[in-house]
Amino acid sequence: MPVRKIPPKQISLSGIHAGTGGRGTAFESSLERDFITLMVFDEGFIDIEEQPVEIPVPGKTGRAATYVPDFLVHRRNRPTTLVEVKPAEVLETEAEKFTDRFEAARRYANDRDWEFSIWTEDDIRVPRLENGKFLLPFRDQDIDPSIARGVEARLSENPDGESVERLSRCNGTSFTLVGSTIHTIWCLLATGILKADLNEELSMGSTVWLPRIGVPV
Repeated sequence: MPVRKIPPKQISLSGIHAGTGGRGTAFESSLERDFITLMVFDEGFIDIEEQPVEIPVPGKTGRAATYVPDFLVHRRNRPTTLVEVKPAEVLETEAEKFTDRFEAARRYANDRDWEFSIWTEDDIRVPRLENGKFLLPFRDQDIDPSIARGVEARLSENPDGESVERLSRCNGTSFTLVGSTIHTIWCLLATGILKADLNEELSMGSTVWLPRIGVPV
């Protein structure tokens, strides 16, 4: 449960990101929203918590006496990570304000075998984010199981994968079947059943494949 509730904002963007499942994850800026989307499509993603812990800041009083990082991210085969999301300009112009808070967060994370990291728009607004935004709506859409089986059967015969364009005809070449198969491919990518290089712009020419057995994701 978050230690601080995010209030509605009149100036900046706030809301609930539903793509993480369950109750969703609250955010209080467009940059935080984009960070959540990026994490959802990060390899090994398990869960993300907003406003996760309240950290004492030694030597400070009043509101500055504690610090609440933006997120706690859980991923398979990687350390749990406390994350602060801030525009690069804010970090530069208000650096002194954050020095003690970030140092306290690093100590707090180290004591728990976690990591602490700071993300700006340079880290977040990358090609992988655009792919995540495209795939996000497909995460909870219904698919035809028979079409999905056809896609997976075709890829099981070709471990190196196939382009979306070629794969789209694996269930037949009629306009309806091709369209349904493309939709299914996006849904399977969005839920991690299929894989692609999400650091490159997704297109009909993108190669998709089944996850390799024994390869951690």
